[in-house]
Amino acid sequence: YQTAKKICGLLVDSCKATPEPKTRDRKIKKNQLKHTRIGTISLTKTVDQNTRAFVYYHLNIGIDHMVVYFDDPNDQLYDELRNIPRLTFILCNDSWWLAKLGRVPENIAVKKQTCLDHGIRLLRRRKIAWIASLGSDDLLYTSVPIHQILETVDANIGRINVVAEEAVRCSGMDQGGIFQSRLFKKTPKHPNGLQKLVERIIYRRIQQVSNQGVLGSRKGTSLFRSTASNNLDKPHKPGNNKRETTTIIRSDIHLLHYECFSYEHWKGKWKDSINEITSSPDTGEKLRQQATQLRAHIVNGNEKELIKIYRQWFCPSWVAIQLLLWSGLIVRHRIDPRLFEPQSAE
Repeated sequence: YQTAKKICGLLVDSCKATPEPKTRDRKIKKNQLKHTRIGTISLTKTVDQNTRAFVYYHLNIGIDHMVVYFDDPNDQLYDELRNIPRLTFILCNDSWWLAKLGRVPENIAVKKQTCLDHGIRLLRRRKIAWIASLGSDDLLYTSVPIHQILETVDANIGRINVVAEEAVRCSGMDQGGIFQSRLFKKTPKHPNGLQKLVERIIYRRIQQVSNQGVLGSRKGTSLFRSTASNNLDKPHKPGNNKRETTTIIRSDIHLLHYECFSYEHWKGKWKDSINEITSSPDTGEKLRQQATQLRAHIVNGNEKELIKIYRQWFCPSWVAIQLLLWSGLIVRHRIDPRLFEPQSAE
């Protein structure tokens, strides 16, 4: 009896011990995943097929969770998008604003900040490590899966500044959605002699307005730790208010900005926000002067000058594009159009 009891005890102990390596391996993988999980927060005024493409693209490239706030409570894509597990879909009507803010927001800046604060809390609960605040005309682009890049980031890094590139119009962009272009302006911070010459040739008529200012997305956006304190003055580039926050620049993560897809969109966007740019104490003097010039054209109804600026900045000719490609002021990215359709998004 005693011998049988010892044998049974040994068998039971061996059965208990067997699963341990698997459990340990699973925990390691889970912790690794937790440190690279990435989410996005976005606010869009209206929802259409472009917003649908924006959502599916980011889910298909591996974004772990998206929080999208729709500022129109009558959006028709609600039924399609609300059942996607990796998407939190929030309709912002007056009752929602009153519940979260205590009042109806007086301007777009307050809306963005309220949604950003709320979205950060939601993503923290889902154990998201990294967050990007994106507009619905922005795409995050990497040549390798973004989780592979985040695995190489040291634990002491609090914010990652990414490369910002502005899309330009090309043939075929009048059909389909806004994300048609594969050509993007780099707007380098320190252009070389050749790039300065090409810029002067291509943009000479609007250089005073366009140089490093309103028409470009040089500053871009950042990925920031979900544990960081939110910078209230920069909803597109939040981070940690503490001075010891360590920031790095990654040239393998790109923010592709598609403001070019229509003149009406571009004009409407700046009409809504240009007063905030010129009145903000954080706006540099050069940017303030450029914004003031654009505002004068908008207020005076000078459509001819506005269209000229838009076309020269966003719609270069075929010859101009070749010059810009040759000088390195424009780059070409390969984006699979199937990423904008439901594939693995669910």
